[in-house]
Amino acid sequence: MKRAIIAVAAVVLASAGSAGVAVGKVIYVDGGAGGADNGTCWADAYIFLQDALTDANESEKPVEIRVAQGVYRPDRSAAEPNGTGDRMATFLLINGVTIQGGYAGFGEPDPNGRDIEVYETVLSGDLDGNDVDVNDLADLRDEPSRAENAYHVVTSRDSEESAVLDGMTITGGNANGYDVGYAWPHEERGAGMYNEGGGSVSGGRGSLETIVYAATIRDCTFTANSGTFGGGMYNYQTYPKVLDCSFVENSAPIQRAGEHGWGGVGGGMYNEESSPMVNDCVFAKNFAYEDGAGGGGGIHNDESSPVVSDCVFDENSAHNGGGMFNKDSNPRVARCLFSGNRSSHSGGAMYNSGSNVIIRNCTFVGNAAGRFGGGMLTSGGVLSMTNCVFAGNRARSLGGAMLCRLSQATVGNCTMVGNRAGSSGGGIVWRHGSEGSVSDSILWDNSAAAGAQLGVYGSFEPSTLTVEHCLMMGGEGAVRVEPNDGLDWGDGNIDSDPCFADAGHWDVNGTPEDANDDFWVMGDYHLKSQGGRWDPNEGGPTGPLRGWTIDEVTSPCIDGGHPNSPIGFEPFPNGGRINMGAYGGTSEASKSYFGAAPCETIVAGDVNGDCVVNFLDFGIMGLHWLESVVDPGGRTGGR
Repeated sequence: MKRAIIAVAAVVLASAGSAGVAVGKVIYVDGGAGGADNGTCWADAYIFLQDALTDANESEKPVEIRVAQGVYRPDRSAAEPNGTGDRMATFLLINGVTIQGGYAGFGEPDPNGRDIEVYETVLSGDLDGNDVDVNDLADLRDEPSRAENAYHVVTSRDSEESAVLDGMTITGGNANGYDVGYAWPHEERGAGMYNEGGGSVSGGRGSLETIVYAATIRDCTFTANSGTFGGGMYNYQTYPKVLDCSFVENSAPIQRAGEHGWGGVGGGMYNEESSPMVNDCVFAKNFAYEDGAGGGGGIHNDESSPVVSDCVFDENSAHNGGGMFNKDSNPRVARCLFSGNRSSHSGGAMYNSGSNVIIRNCTFVGNAAGRFGGGMLTSGGVLSMTNCVFAGNRARSLGGAMLCRLSQATVGNCTMVGNRAGSSGGGIVWRHGSEGSVSDSILWDNSAAAGAQLGVYGSFEPSTLTVEHCLMMGGEGAVRVEPNDGLDWGDGNIDSDPCFADAGHWDVNGTPEDANDDFWVMGDYHLKSQGGRWDPNEGGPTGPLRGWTIDEVTSPCIDGGHPNSPIGFEPFPNGGRINMGAYGGTSEASKSYFGAAPCETIVAGDVNGDCVVNFLDFGIMGLHWLESVVDPGGRTGGR
């Protein structure tokens, strides 16, 4: 059964319409039409999509191909209506051509009516139309009924952003072959979709980059595809835009030759030397091999720099990195939810190997690892993580929320609550010469046999950790530090109830004697405040307090962060100092309380909102003089 978050995503996908781009020639495809088969209207629509692609390729661009509900197979055309059985047959994207599915088609009251769920358009690699379901995704590739399936259902090569696939379900791809000299046709890569070449990047890193994107894949669902490298999608040296798509129940099993095996990576997507934009996508119940080299049930990145934003990773599984695996890569991940992902070894939600990873405003909840790093494992490289929540993750050995080894990791304004480790470091473990810092964060009610909140271990070489301006349950005594390792217990650390709106809890699932089947009930980690707390469930009347709740207590974490940390977008009154926890520095930060209700009238010069202009306001202004922030629209300016 799909979880609720997937159902919500499906509703969004169902409402998607056409892109609104310039359209020249329109070609119609409907497998149920019976007219002239020339694509000029719904009555005379092409029966086969391949014939429409041939027409579009020979036409002046731009071209839009409108495809009616039904199933379309890549080996079929007017010349071969029963199919060729050629496993290399594929639907090839064309620059300047938009392929749109989800139309009602011929015979319907409104043939141009478009709803990608009601009028599902399926591109299927099941050439014989005989696929049977499997109970275990590990069996998907080798199921006998799939032996004749296409290697790649859809392909793009050296594409531009104008090559668009929109509103399709891609299924039945089976990339179970072998590469020959690492050259096309790559029969073990990209069963649902294979993308190679196209796009470029120039300039510096981050905001200085100029990216020219390749193919655009929008509002598509990839399901029941299986490939050794990238069951749902494989990207090689390309920059596609993948928008509002779902990757559900795809698999990447290992490929064996005698006693040796390879692959088994990227159940949903595999990126190699690529930098895709992945936005508003769902990766759910995808599978990568759960032994040996298997990694990245949802996404596997290899020497890639993807930008992944506003995505959901739910119930994916792999040997390492159930949700995402990053190898020698530079991913940027923002506003994503990682929930219920599982690794048989390490990194329940994410595994980073030799990578420089930036994570912002993400939530990791209910993920699990067979050994290390219930939420995340970072090995080598640099990790920067800000405004994240880790709740209810667990590891059988070390690092309930996260484990860092041979790494540099900076954790700021994060909330870690209710994470579990069987051995040590219920929250985070620094190991094998790692260097790290935790600031402006909350670690609460994490548990382990030793080091309930944090662990610092050297083993090969000493590890060092700095903790400052954090709320930590149990204080310094909740940190396990080995004799040769270093803990710098800095200023501003406190041990007090953080006063969450809802702390969440472990549900024993009816078997209190067996902790292995417990599951985490998510809480709300906004901080209570008599000055005002953001309530995501508040539906009150419009006005200045819409979405804000007044509590009877005020959290000690409010205005408890480092005095030099930028307060960002914290709402007024904010005390001029950042809050601890995942919402510090954001527009959802709880408001400061000065012993009375917030001022209803803004007083010029009253920086902290206590209704008085005094030297405290002057001091706050001086502390943050010339500080600037980047607003959500990307503009830089002062507060």
